[in-house]
Amino acid sequence: MRGDNRDMTSPVNDDLARARSRFLRDRRAAAEFGRTVPLPIAGSWRRSAQAGVDATGDDTRQVTITSDTVLSRCARDPMNQLVRSLGSLDVGIVLSDEHSHVLARADCGRAATTLLNGIDLAPGFDFSEGFVGTNGVGTVIQTRMPIYVEGAAHFQERFLRYVCAGAPILHPITKRLEGVLDLTCDVRDASQMMQTVAVQTAHAIEQELLRAASPVERGLFDAFEEAVRSIPSGSRAAVLAATDLMTAHSDQARTLLTAAQRTELCAAAFRATEAHGRARFVFDVGGCDRPSQRSPASPAPAVGTVRTSTTLRISTVRFEREAAHGVLIWAEPMGAAANGGDLPDAQTSAEAGRHLSRPPTRASQKNGQQTAGLTHTAASSRAPRRRGLSQARPTQTPALVDDVSLSRGSRSNAWQLARRELGSSLRKGEATLLLGEIGVGKVSLVNEVAHAHRLHVHVVSAETIEHCTDLPAMLNALTHGGQNPLGDPVIVLRNVHLLPAHSRTQLERFLRAPRVHGDPGRIVLTAERVTGDDPSPLSALLPFIARTVIVPALRERRGDIPSIAQSLLDALQPGRGRRLSATALQTLADGHWPGNIHQLSDALRYAVEHRPAGLLTTDDLPPHAFSAALRPLTELARQERIAIITMLYRTGGNRSAAARELGISRATIYRRLAEYGLS
Repeated sequence: MRGDNRDMTSPVNDDLARARSRFLRDRRAAAEFGRTVPLPIAGSWRRSAQAGVDATGDDTRQVTITSDTVLSRCARDPMNQLVRSLGSLDVGIVLSDEHSHVLARADCGRAATTLLNGIDLAPGFDFSEGFVGTNGVGTVIQTRMPIYVEGAAHFQERFLRYVCAGAPILHPITKRLEGVLDLTCDVRDASQMMQTVAVQTAHAIEQELLRAASPVERGLFDAFEEAVRSIPSGSRAAVLAATDLMTAHSDQARTLLTAAQRTELCAAAFRATEAHGRARFVFDVGGCDRPSQRSPASPAPAVGTVRTSTTLRISTVRFEREAAHGVLIWAEPMGAAANGGDLPDAQTSAEAGRHLSRPPTRASQKNGQQTAGLTHTAASSRAPRRRGLSQARPTQTPALVDDVSLSRGSRSNAWQLARRELGSSLRKGEATLLLGEIGVGKVSLVNEVAHAHRLHVHVVSAETIEHCTDLPAMLNALTHGGQNPLGDPVIVLRNVHLLPAHSRTQLERFLRAPRVHGDPGRIVLTAERVTGDDPSPLSALLPFIARTVIVPALRERRGDIPSIAQSLLDALQPGRGRRLSATALQTLADGHWPGNIHQLSDALRYAVEHRPAGLLTTDDLPPHAFSAALRPLTELARQERIAIITMLYRTGGNRSAAARELGISRATIYRRLAEYGLS
């Protein structure tokens, strides 16, 4: 159906359509819009044009998503309630995450299903403004404001027959943008009321997010805001808070600590407070250099950089109720007490934990106060479970894959070739670039080969590189930092294609410099393969790379999937002897894995959570694992098949209920099950 909408006539705003045509011919026409084009739409058109969006294009982009998230669970009831409220109106209700990736959709009426499938507005597709132009998902992500995009307000022609109304979903505690709730329909069925309905539904989802937060989370983040507000002006003290699912940190914490160091500090605070509920300790920062407010009399640091204090005094208190727990952390550089007073003592800290049921304040939003940066945590920063409640907890997917051997029983020539080439580079001390799709196990490959050559791997994330003030000095220190009992170092710079220009310039300076220490500097860069006509962000680095190694995608080593799955399963539940049935292994081997090994790991994590013990069967696998078909499918047919699988899972295999939810008849769903090999 894609492309048919251009030939269909529908009522449009003639003035808006003429303004759009003028803008596409000459961007300078935007200065003459006046009231014809709403400011949010005009701004979106400019951003779309600057991003290079083709107004006549119809490209789609699939992405790997995790459908069973806190947001999707909290949105399920409000979306279903809206479906019931709208009745037979042909409207699609769409949920996206903060990256404009569609997570879920609920359709009112059969026409809505056909309409939205025609533009691939379906789970697993990317609707970011920089890819498809002005729309009710990506433009809301850009502006954090509700928007009504009618017909000719869209940037791309394929959307001209559509109207969409989107509203942002903000976490009620952290104020983090979680995603978008969007209503989409044919322009002939549209009403300005759609924006009001979208906002109301987004608010309902926010209330579900608040209910999903534990009393500990609500009390902890209330105390965090109070603590941030109480920091004296000019103090170098930092405040952090962490629970199982999210963290918060003041601006000063971001200055003192990298993301990895914040994660490590939160984990240390959980351990220190487990026995007595509060603790004081000293935390060694280490790591790369940071800007600091050094007085002129203080000694100059080495290598021409300014280094903050490497030691922090920590005071922390534990928040706890039933199985939920969190920590509130005060941190200050050693010797900085004179600037901002002493850290609060443990008893004072404990006072913050008494009012766990208070509603969150809005103090952090006021002008003139330190703001809080709030993010979802990595799994490594989550609190360890209390004794007596111990349960195998999966590690965060990238960290899990990094530490798993992906070569056990491998029959893939492409994987073995990558191993041999990387091994040769490490022996020679060459700078090497590993290229591959997301989630193929590039760092795991380095770990395997380095271990075989008795080398020690040090992984540096793109975020750490970006925030390092003197990258060459840091890399030289890591490369030539003295003898390591674990072996000579291999420095892995992760996702260098994501680095901003200034960081790539620093990296180029390091790679260009001659080696004067005598011993080889083993540097491995990892990146995703860049496609399209845009110049590669790695082009300036390539002259200094001795070897490029291509890491194969999982679909190119399909015969290895059973052994890889078993290795991941052993890592997810060590020592448990978990196994997959033959049919489950075959299902995984036949599957389509655009997220590669990371997505396979997500599927296995889902399975072990669904069945904590015993043999894992196909009944335990998530819907996205069943992606193989008996015959080649068109894109639309493939999306329909995935939608049927997902709905059957949600309805517990009830085909009548699944048909009702999909807006099709029982006869149709039985026919589709046979056609798609699902009967």
